[in-house]
Amino acid sequence: MAPNLKLLYPVWLNSGSRLSYLESFGHSNRNVSLDGEAYFEVTKNKKLPFSVLSGKVKIKVLGTKFNFKSYKEDESARVTLVEGSLNVGNIENNVRNVLLIPNQQAVINKKENRVTVKNVDAKSYAMWTHPKQEILDVIPSNVTGQPTASIRVPSVTIRNTLFFNEDGGMVSKLSDSSNVGILVFLVMLGILVALMNKAGGSAAFGRWASTHIHTRAGAQFATLILGMLIFVDDYFNCLTVGSVMRPVTDRQKVSRAKLAYLIDATAAPICIIAPVSSWAAAVTSSVPEGSGINGFTMFLRTIPYNYYAILTMVMSLFLIFSGLDYGPMKKHEDNALLGDLFTTDDRPYGDDVDDGSDTRGHVVDLIAPVLVLIAACIFGMVYTGGFFEGVDFVTAFANCSASVGLVMGSAIALMFTFVFYRVRGVMTFQDFAACIPEGFKAMVSPMLILSLAWTLSGMTNLLGAKYYVANLLGGSAAALQYLLPVIIFLVAVFLAFATGTSWGTFSILIPIVCHAFPQGEMLVVSIAACLSGAVCGDHCSPISDTTIMASAGAHCSHVNHVSTQLPYAITAASCSAACYVITGLTQMFLGSSASLWTSLILLGVAIVLELVVLNILRVKLGKKAKA
Repeated sequence: MAPNLKLLYPVWLNSGSRLSYLESFGHSNRNVSLDGEAYFEVTKNKKLPFSVLSGKVKIKVLGTKFNFKSYKEDESARVTLVEGSLNVGNIENNVRNVLLIPNQQAVINKKENRVTVKNVDAKSYAMWTHPKQEILDVIPSNVTGQPTASIRVPSVTIRNTLFFNEDGGMVSKLSDSSNVGILVFLVMLGILVALMNKAGGSAAFGRWASTHIHTRAGAQFATLILGMLIFVDDYFNCLTVGSVMRPVTDRQKVSRAKLAYLIDATAAPICIIAPVSSWAAAVTSSVPEGSGINGFTMFLRTIPYNYYAILTMVMSLFLIFSGLDYGPMKKHEDNALLGDLFTTDDRPYGDDVDDGSDTRGHVVDLIAPVLVLIAACIFGMVYTGGFFEGVDFVTAFANCSASVGLVMGSAIALMFTFVFYRVRGVMTFQDFAACIPEGFKAMVSPMLILSLAWTLSGMTNLLGAKYYVANLLGGSAAALQYLLPVIIFLVAVFLAFATGTSWGTFSILIPIVCHAFPQGEMLVVSIAACLSGAVCGDHCSPISDTTIMASAGAHCSHVNHVSTQLPYAITAASCSAACYVITGLTQMFLGSSASLWTSLILLGVAIVLELVVLNILRVKLGKKAKA
């Protein structure tokens, strides 16, 4: 039996922790291995230095009091020194050795092998040692060279709060450099949107469109195309497309409800399949660092499987060129042909008309900044992935840091836009300065949503949701596992509809999915189902910010927009759910042989399925109208 550590010096173990040591401990060495959190009060012995090993992190001390936290699933390890001194290093020597003094904490990023040191109140990190800890068992082992004793402690306390928990609290999430990078990107994007609107580029496009579009189908198609082009952010999309195309669709007698649907159909569904967008950044940040999965690469791989987003685009095109309308939307469109664009008496924006003001801008003032933003963000991403150090383009994209690349790209685009507008004479320096706070204010809502989503995701992980789902799957039949994509899709639809936020939905579900399927094509399909369901629920929800902004952009009654859009969204969602069943069963038969071509073939099947459903609807509604 190995000697008890508590006979040599006090050791406290926190909930769910495991401490292991060799039988020779205290005689020829003082080495222990830790998975979890422990507080040590080590007696001084120069001949036998005390060391703690956790993964690749190694701590070496002579005599000291310190707290060490390093669970296997944690993204980082934390060493907090109370008294004495200690040395923090790495067994692979990839991290420089750091010498700590009392009231300092070393945070070791396990993925990036990076150490940061900060000053803290060290005693507050050992407060958890005051409750009495229960020793569960001492397990001997006779395997040579392996630990001969193991102490496990059950979960008995919740040490931190929603705001300050080190692994999932709001302060921890907002102190993460990747998350802060996403927030900075959103601020710069908001400023860029304010600049483009101030310069009159959006209004110039509307004036150009009004002189070249002469049919209802043309007006709706132009709205769809403009929505596809403005993919960098859904807020920018809703407000810009609405203000630009509203005068054009009004002239062609397209109802405000139909305009709101087209705006909403090209907001979130386009952003969720656009690699350079605020949504791509949010999805990337939702993939847990400790999973070993590159968030941006995973986002790219999910695009062919994101059925709801793609089928919504296909459905919009079919509705435009076939003239098919059904449900409450048909009444609105019929009334619009008679001159009533609103149908109901509820007109929150009045009988608004285009006043034709702000004629300084040109279409290039809208197109040039967007193109530079896309090019600069791509440059930033491949730069962080090592493209200019000899790495090939695809590998650079796969290894890129999305948050750093997006911040770099948006900063370049912002500087270009300022110089471009000043050279063209469409904006003064005072106008530029005024757009900075305006852009920041426009992005306060999405930044708050994202911050709360990160916190909610962290709390969900701490509660062990991902382990519960993983164990549930492990004990389930194989057929149920391959039906998981459609289950995830439906759960995501419900969560997003109930909460009104797709970002919060995939922030909760993506870490759970990553733990349930650590690798393989089923991981890609399941994450795509999560994203697709989140967008669908967001699309249908009356309390969704995107839905509300689509109503605002079209100057349409919000109740009218929700009621007319719902039948179309349900149609696309039903086809998507059926396609996820087909995709899951296909993965069951193909297994590891599934590839990109498989995803493209399945996407083709999904599009054909939806077109068949829409044609059946058109035939049945046509017969009903004749009868």
